[in-house]
Amino acid sequence: MGRPYQRPPHTLYIAGEGIPNDDYFVGRQRLLADLLGLWRQPGGKPAVVLMGQRRIGKTSLLNKIVRYPLAEVGLLPVKTTIQGINTAHDFWQESAYKMADSLGVPRPTLEQNHPFVGFKAFLRQVQPDLGKRRFLLMVDEADLIPRQGLGSDFPGFLRTLMQEAEYPVLLLFCGTHLLKKLGREYDSIFFNTAVTFPVSYLEAIESREVLEKPAREYLEFSPLALDTACEITHGQPYLLQKIGQTIQSRFNNALAEGEQRTNYVTVADMNAAIQEVLELDTNAAFDNHWGDLKAADHRVLATLAKLSDESTRIWRTTADVEAFMNQAGMPLPRDQIQGCLEARFDEQILLRNGPAYKFSVPLYRQWIAWRWPPEVVREEALDSSP
Repeated sequence: MGRPYQRPPHTLYIAGEGIPNDDYFVGRQRLLADLLGLWRQPGGKPAVVLMGQRRIGKTSLLNKIVRYPLAEVGLLPVKTTIQGINTAHDFWQESAYKMADSLGVPRPTLEQNHPFVGFKAFLRQVQPDLGKRRFLLMVDEADLIPRQGLGSDFPGFLRTLMQEAEYPVLLLFCGTHLLKKLGREYDSIFFNTAVTFPVSYLEAIESREVLEKPAREYLEFSPLALDTACEITHGQPYLLQKIGQTIQSRFNNALAEGEQRTNYVTVADMNAAIQEVLELDTNAAFDNHWGDLKAADHRVLATLAKLSDESTRIWRTTADVEAFMNQAGMPLPRDQIQGCLEARFDEQILLRNGPAYKFSVPLYRQWIAWRWPPEVVREEALDSSP
């Protein structure tokens, strides 16, 4: 099957950065339609929170919104990323610059010590250029706000933009599930009035398109190979992109070594690429989440990964996990184990079926079982803080 493989002139897949154009972007149509419906409300100022795991495609979605035809809802989208913002002045100045650029008007210079005063004056100044339109200010990596030292007045300034009709700005915050904690602790700026939308895994048809869309001129995938990728990743877009990159690299290496092969991607090709991705020294889809967890959480997830698989032992209960941890010499109170499992369910790392749990992404379970088995995580010191 297939035709002789020819090396593409460029990398077909993008992993580890926001997808910049529609040549690579896939899916999220229902979410985009829901957002448009919200923004069509006449006279309202709905604030939006987009929340999901790291590497689930949130920044790619914001890039898509920037390109999306928002003229029908009268919005001019601008995106500001909290990563790299060190002061409130930096935030308001960058936001004002991007708003000015979107209108094609001169950029303002905000006063260093009172930037929000200048920002409000800028909004009043450009009102004639805006007409009936409003800015959609999208704040990426919003869960980092408390770490950046933006000042005690910053939440109040955001709330002013969110609530006061005189300011032609709608706000969209984007970040990880830490935004839930931030909403409770950081003056509740996000969840008192904001509408929250989850950014989750891709559907099966979208997962297939992630692999097929950028490679149609160069690779042909067997249906079973695509099914294998969908099942092992559960539609995690970073992993799909990484698997695609690995397949392309393996095919390129085969050519470089003089092998004659077709462009047809078999199940064997897919499984070899998946195994290579599993054994990468660094995998942001796994490393980031694992690194954010405490040692007790490591013990629980390592146990669940050890006790379950994708064939015969799919679901495991809190009691199953507790019994193994006691036997393995790393006991924890049952309520702490249950809390960890429920927290991972809230993050969509785990699925729940009644009292039992399993990993959403089978490849994550395999990675934990391979790299962080119970006998390894047992050596980690437990955090004694409350």
